[in-house]
Amino acid sequence: MKYCLGVFRSVRALLAILTFWCLLPTASLAATDVSTGLGGNEPTTAAVNPLSPNMIAVARGLSVAISTDFGVTFPTTVPMPNTAPNPPIPAGFVGVVAWQGCGDPSVTFDSQGQLFMSYLLCGLDNAVPANILGYAVFVQQVNAATGATVGNPVLVSGNAAINFDDKEWIVADATPDSPFQDNLYVVWTRLVAPWQVMFSRSTDGGANWSAPTQISAGGEGNVWPSHIATAPNGDIYVTYHGDTCGSSTAQMFVLRDSNGGAQLQAGAGFQKTSFTSAVTCNYQGALATIAANTQFWMQGANQGFVIPDPVRPGQIYVVVNDSPPSRLTEAYWSSSRLPAALVSPRRVSHHVITRLPSWSLAPVG
Repeated sequence: MKYCLGVFRSVRALLAILTFWCLLPTASLAATDVSTGLGGNEPTTAAVNPLSPNMIAVARGLSVAISTDFGVTFPTTVPMPNTAPNPPIPAGFVGVVAWQGCGDPSVTFDSQGQLFMSYLLCGLDNAVPANILGYAVFVQQVNAATGATVGNPVLVSGNAAINFDDKEWIVADATPDSPFQDNLYVVWTRLVAPWQVMFSRSTDGGANWSAPTQISAGGEGNVWPSHIATAPNGDIYVTYHGDTCGSSTAQMFVLRDSNGGAQLQAGAGFQKTSFTSAVTCNYQGALATIAANTQFWMQGANQGFVIPDPVRPGQIYVVVNDSPPSRLTEAYWSSSRLPAALVSPRRVSHHVITRLPSWSLAPVG
């Protein structure tokens, strides 16, 4: 959301491009940064087509930019549908008369090279100026080769009533020999009291989605934000941070579903562990603060990422921030073979300020 200044998403998939550039002799590193042409200050995410690694999708706001030359140029930009009747306003969204783009995009390719983008739309009432009554999560398929949208966006976060659903993340099981090949999974945080991490899945290429299920537990604090990834064997891993901007013993939670999302959909049967990852949001909103004449809020530092090892079954890596009293934030990583406890986190960054740590694994692990 636009109020979350300083929140930036991982470009995990885009980092994988570096692997291909190193392995492919015909590809070369650009001498300067490449502009995607996407404006605004919304979080940015990226994905690489597993069938054609030269094809990269980068999303920001309500648009996705597509490159077919390893990110050298981005000639195609695809805006997401965001005006009723496409998508339509559900009858259960009482008081909502129009949509407004609210960003937070996430993109993924499935094993067939089909591109999917998740994004938020804000529901507006008819007041002048309009009030935001909630945020809804949508998923749109895109033909990455032509830049055309495929079908209409599908509401994922439920149509019974509009909620304040935030920071959604989508992933496809893109492993060709996975028993759950091409399943799609989405996680997000529902900003109700108490905050809840929600989950939904599609087993038919995004046409239909399961009813949203809460996968966080009571007593975990303001659980935000979440991330989701799949392992080559089809296991699903979810991470989310508890006690956002809260206690010194706040936890990073790690969940594993070994049944194609059925356990998460049921809200039971999945494995779960956690480790301490306390993060200060370093709120600076008054002129009398230690950083005079500034105003910012680093809540985005709570974002963590889980990366399953591509060649070591059961091995995962979690990269998060941690901020002991003597430091603002520092990046740590941890690995585990669930359900055993995570190993002790090890520092991988000595920077004083780390907003969103992010990294990627090479295909060879």
